[in-house]
Amino acid sequence: MDASFPATDSASADSAVRFFEEFRTRAGAQPGVMAVSYARELPLGELGSNGTYFIDGRADPAPGSSTQNAIWRFVGPDYFATLGIPLRRGRAVRGEGPQEVVINEAMAAAAWPGEDPIGHRIKIGMSMDPQWMTIVGVAADVKQGSLDTRTTQELYVSALQFPGANPETRFVARVTSSPEGLNETFRKIARDLNPEVPLSFTTGELVLAKTLSAPRFRALLIGLFASVALVIALVGVGSLVAWMVASRRTEIGIRLALGATPGVVVREIFARGALVVSIGLGAGLVLAAVGTRALGSMLFAISPFDPVVYGAIAAVFAAVGAIACLLPSLRASRVDPVSALRAE
Repeated sequence: MDASFPATDSASADSAVRFFEEFRTRAGAQPGVMAVSYARELPLGELGSNGTYFIDGRADPAPGSSTQNAIWRFVGPDYFATLGIPLRRGRAVRGEGPQEVVINEAMAAAAWPGEDPIGHRIKIGMSMDPQWMTIVGVAADVKQGSLDTRTTQELYVSALQFPGANPETRFVARVTSSPEGLNETFRKIARDLNPEVPLSFTTGELVLAKTLSAPRFRALLIGLFASVALVIALVGVGSLVAWMVASRRTEIGIRLALGATPGVVVREIFARGALVVSIGLGAGLVLAAVGTRALGSMLFAISPFDPVVYGAIAAVFAAVGAIACLLPSLRASRVDPVSALRAE
């Protein structure tokens, strides 16, 4: 659920936080609701704010350096549990007392390689006088903007301690019943708290489908053209090999007239055809390996050098080539030598 609270100053920002917390509490108490939380941005949404972070006890990064640059996430209580994001170390931020922060694995590996970052302090430029925040947890990396977005450094702070940063907030609820059936329930809770807050609802499945719509269309289009190209290539290979065998009809007749057995003729013709197909397959695999580099940016969690795909395509071409060699050679082995010579 997207909720846009009309917050224009610090007082209304505090009111927004109270609205978010009250809604979270009431919504979480509804039947069929396992957990509720909120954040400025949820996974597969916008990337969010980003900026430089500073590490206590270390020199500030050089101007323009991106080594200590992270995306900031403002999250409500139970955020990690609601979304099922594992905490690799430590715990979540509490939102009360001294400011705390949870970082992701990418940030831990970049800033504290081989070390435990728990207990270290950092600060971010959220105000004119930023406070030091203690790292209390390390969360698993999460795909944020899209599934093919490269994982970057991220840090999570409590939305309760930064109320001015969250006038627009996305709620997320983990439910056991139909999500659509709870829309009106959530809408009534929000209306009772503040009828001026506009709301919109969606499900995780729809968010994922929207994210995948463009890649799926590209994959469908590429797959269609690739299928047509495969059929054309197979027909071409089969026709070429069959023509090569048929063009040797007179030679075959002469060999048979001189005493060659049909088995010897079939083996020789098949071996020559197989050699041509093998050379073509080898060249094709090399060209494919070079050409698929251009497709790397369009693939998610799939290598452009998938050995299964290469092996399957090579096997199909080899099978078509073998059939194209075998059938004409069998026909040619039954040629009447006298008829073949007379035809010339």
